[in-house]
Amino acid sequence: MSIIMPVYNAEAFLGAALQSVLDQTETDWELWAVEDASLDLSDKILTEFQKQTSRIHLIKNEKNEGAAKSRNAALERAQGRWIAFLDADDIWAPDKLKRHLAFLTAQNAVFGATDYGVISQEGIQLARRIVPARSDFKKLLKGNPIGTSTVIIARDTLGDLRFPDLHRRQDYALWLKLTQRGVICHGLHAPLTQYRRRTGSLSDNRMRAALATWQVYSTLPEISRMRAFMAYGTYLIRTSLKHLGHVDH
Repeated sequence: MSIIMPVYNAEAFLGAALQSVLDQTETDWELWAVEDASLDLSDKILTEFQKQTSRIHLIKNEKNEGAAKSRNAALERAQGRWIAFLDADDIWAPDKLKRHLAFLTAQNAVFGATDYGVISQEGIQLARRIVPARSDFKKLLKGNPIGTSTVIIARDTLGDLRFPDLHRRQDYALWLKLTQRGVICHGLHAPLTQYRRRTGSLSDNRMRAALATWQVYSTLPEISRMRAFMAYGTYLIRTSLKHLGHVDH
């Protein structure tokens, strides 16, 4: 199992994320952490954790490259049969990897995600997000219910695909490209990850998310402009209903 973690200015939460990896009941893993030219103490924290185990590998970017390029750099070095993703401000339950791998094996699946909890910066539980039992390309075009830090995928299935160099939503773009190839994402209904919601302007975030989502749709290969517009319209409607409390994800 290879775990991919991009790190940028995450000193407040990085220790908890790394400790949640060390606490895993599944012990057959390697962690590739990519320090993306942080301006805080993230590098020092990574170095201290690296002293605890040889399973933590550190890549240092000379300049800030962004999450997509950082994840891709780690993917080029990953050796595990399975790839898992964990962002530097999120947390795994101790049995996350073991339970998720058992689920994928039982389903004979190569791509999976789980439910996840949403917590505040202070760790207060805010919500739970439910992943569909099965997500194909058509379903994912309507929106992205897959939390990146919940994902496990077989390295052979990922193949030559990498995160596109988008400022935001590069994870969504990758899941769409995977499912375009016929790969199904299987959902495990257990909140094995805690996603940390960082403070910021909700209105600004929504506008940026909307623009980023259009960029994802408009750059997908083998999709017509009309289908991209239809998918984007569905996304906008679902997002509006979500913030009004009428849909779960």
